[in-house]
Amino acid sequence: MDNASFKISEFEKIIKTSSRYISRTDETLGQPEQAREKISLVSRFLKERRLGGEILSVFGEAKNPGLVYVELPQGTREFHGQAAQMLLECCLYDADGQPNERAWDRWRDFGRNIYYGTVEEIYLNFTSAQPELALIFELAYRQLMSESSTPWWDQQSEAVRGKEPQVMRRFNLELTALLRPIRDKVLQKHSIDTELFEKLLDQGWNVTFDLENPQAGNFAPLLRELNLSQWMISELFHLLYTEQLKANEEALWEKLGSSNFAKPEEITNMISGSLAQITELAAKEIQKVLIKRASELEVKLNQELADLQKYTSRVKKQTQELVMLNNSDMSKVVDAKLYSENLLNLAAKVTDSLMQFQRNLTGQLWYLQDLERKEKALQTSIERCQALQRMPLKDLTAMLTSQSGEIGTDILKHLEFFNNLDQSIKRDWEGLTNSLAKTLVEMIRQGLEQANIKVKTLDREAARRNPNDPHAAAVLLEMEQAQADGRAISGLIEEQGGNRAFHVELLIENYRKFLKEVAEPIMNFRRLASLVRLWPPLMVKDPPVLRQQELCDEVFYLSERLKRYNRCYCFVAQGAVLPRSSAALKNDGEVRDRVYKHFSRVVAVMVYDIRGSSFMSSKLMNADKEREIKNKLGYMITQVIRQHGGFIVKDTGDGGLAWFGDNAHETYEKCYKEVFTGKGLKLRHSISSGTELNILPATESTKQAVDCATEMLNVAEKFIQENFSNYRDWFRDAKEREILYEGINYAVLPPAFKSLFRIGVGISSGSSGKEINLSLNSFGDTDLCGAAVNNASLYATGKDPSRSVIMLDHVSFANMMLNTERFTSLPQEKLWCTRTTGTDGWESKLRESLKICDSVADEGSYYIPGRNYSVRRAGYQILGLSNTSKEASLRMEAGDKEAAMQDDGRFMDPQTKTEIKFVYEVQPQEKGGK
Repeated sequence: MDNASFKISEFEKIIKTSSRYISRTDETLGQPEQAREKISLVSRFLKERRLGGEILSVFGEAKNPGLVYVELPQGTREFHGQAAQMLLECCLYDADGQPNERAWDRWRDFGRNIYYGTVEEIYLNFTSAQPELALIFELAYRQLMSESSTPWWDQQSEAVRGKEPQVMRRFNLELTALLRPIRDKVLQKHSIDTELFEKLLDQGWNVTFDLENPQAGNFAPLLRELNLSQWMISELFHLLYTEQLKANEEALWEKLGSSNFAKPEEITNMISGSLAQITELAAKEIQKVLIKRASELEVKLNQELADLQKYTSRVKKQTQELVMLNNSDMSKVVDAKLYSENLLNLAAKVTDSLMQFQRNLTGQLWYLQDLERKEKALQTSIERCQALQRMPLKDLTAMLTSQSGEIGTDILKHLEFFNNLDQSIKRDWEGLTNSLAKTLVEMIRQGLEQANIKVKTLDREAARRNPNDPHAAAVLLEMEQAQADGRAISGLIEEQGGNRAFHVELLIENYRKFLKEVAEPIMNFRRLASLVRLWPPLMVKDPPVLRQQELCDEVFYLSERLKRYNRCYCFVAQGAVLPRSSAALKNDGEVRDRVYKHFSRVVAVMVYDIRGSSFMSSKLMNADKEREIKNKLGYMITQVIRQHGGFIVKDTGDGGLAWFGDNAHETYEKCYKEVFTGKGLKLRHSISSGTELNILPATESTKQAVDCATEMLNVAEKFIQENFSNYRDWFRDAKEREILYEGINYAVLPPAFKSLFRIGVGISSGSSGKEINLSLNSFGDTDLCGAAVNNASLYATGKDPSRSVIMLDHVSFANMMLNTERFTSLPQEKLWCTRTTGTDGWESKLRESLKICDSVADEGSYYIPGRNYSVRRAGYQILGLSNTSKEASLRMEAGDKEAAMQDDGRFMDPQTKTEIKFVYEVQPQEKGGK
């Protein structure tokens, strides 16, 4: 890819849409993995039926499909809800066997005068944007009408709700009758095959089930239409697929016996949930193999543990010898030199010896800690091997079938095993039926008998109950269902002159028809329907706190991800179906790759400058007092840096230098030892050998540095407030005047003193060896150098010197935003912190929130909730200009400047042809973005 040139606001959008926040919301809302699997299953279904799957492209690229959102204008649900209720009234009369022509006339008049034309206009608007969007429209429309029917059903009696399957079936068929003429007229112009719609959308099925676990009971009314019942479906599974179940058992047995295992977890991962069902004999055989393999692994791990323990003992012995040798050396030094050498020289020699000992001892202890960790891990693995060997057969069986549930009624398993059986018998179902005829006859007989026994049992139960008992209605409903099962199965039996003929061929034919012409199309329709989501979501009550956060995330995701990549549509009759949004860059994917490669993991360098230090020194005229004041504030700041995981390289008295990375805290511990003297002074001395100075980048580097910087500002403000009253004593010669400060009358100094103890923090990030180098300097001290140090120093001293400030470069900004769990804009945060009640209020809030998201200016301003600070674009830095001071190269102009991104992640200014860095300012905010 050539150097990509774009405005900085576009770069910021790429950062936002590549961030951890978007990735998390994409995972929970966009569901790319689930979407990919659903599209794959639907494509396979279409391919088997020789139907084209090109129309599925409306869900995104084949490699990266996802959810599609359809935005409903205000009042849409109310309008279609009115239509849904009128149509439901008509369908209910028909379900009762009492068609009401007057109700149908009202529906048709409403349709002809208002409704039909509106639906057609919206349909045409969708397909004019893209003909394939007919699929999105129809899925969204059916979902909208289904949701709009919910309030009507909530108002109905228990008896009416019992008729929901029949009513909704008729309701859906009426919607099909409304849509089909429009579809045929529109799609024929574009040569789009409508058979997909007919196979998946037009059947009017109304089945509620979990897509991951569809059970035969969910399809009970449809099973009865085909002379089947839930019980018979379960029996057919165990009859038809016995050989496949046995083959799975043998395959697991062989795999367990032939595989190599390094950890017991590998064994449990292999066997857990691996079988749909298992016989006791097969479970015992697998248990034998399991005990053998777990025992072999235990022997192997015990040998590794023994070898490790021997090695650990040697290291411990070496450590003890090191301690004893040091004690002996110290004793000799003191005995020989105590009375023959200057005490200062003796102290220096003892200190050198102790430092060398400490360095060596620290290395040994780190090594021992690592060995101890490995030993514990091995012991845990051995215990797990022993547990596998002792596992009771009952627990092993449960582990093997842990994901199977009720396998006989699992429709997904039926389909999987059916397709395998269909191939193995070469589609000779007639031959299979003949070979199983006697068993199938007995199954029909038992199915009818089982249904009749259930009816009698429930009839007796209903007779014992009080009619006012709330459970009585449930018993009667269950009895009606059992009676319906009996009537359905009776359809497989024909009376012939006093004899009964059992139509086993019809049983198998209807079973095949149910799986391939009913269950599979319904599940694929539900897969497609689940990929279309209406927005705003239907609300029936105020959302709880966690749901509020999800709604806020959804708004951001809708604006920044879906609208940007054309996966959000407007349900409108006129105007744009695709909302106007800034289109993605032409080479968007390649720019993202560069962003992730260069900015996702960095090392952050932080330079801080205590404002007014030179001014204070000139006015104080007391070096002892100056040192006391600086130490007091400096100690507080260095504590903050250490607490946030930073490596403090140096403290200059009026500032300092630190870095943050994956191993900053660990490296500091290996390089320095901190102790306190008897007078309470902190001493830091090096225990570094120079080999520890290896900087590792991290995803959290900038976030740690910024969190640290904001805390440093808080500490400085606290220091100012706590010592404000001391200014008068510290600066006696300064001209005083009285001022009221937080309700207390203090002697306050002239304006020049206001900047005292404010802090300027500069953060610049990069990679080790290129922008940053950590090594020993010529004095043997740990030091940091590189372009990142110089840039951070410039940012720390820039901006308004009379106030505290935090500045960072675009590398740091990108690293922080890419790895931030959540961010938003200040207007958005203020909106979401306002109290809202009522479903109408919440819908208005969601719409206003989306409006803010869509209309935020390209000003580069972001708010980080939880941490309560905002980040905004403040200017840019031109690098490499001749005859220009460092200060002059930093320009506080926050406009949407254009730059060209190089392959190595640097930006070049198209005008000056030199490198440019964009600079951002972090501003602490009160909670709620105030």
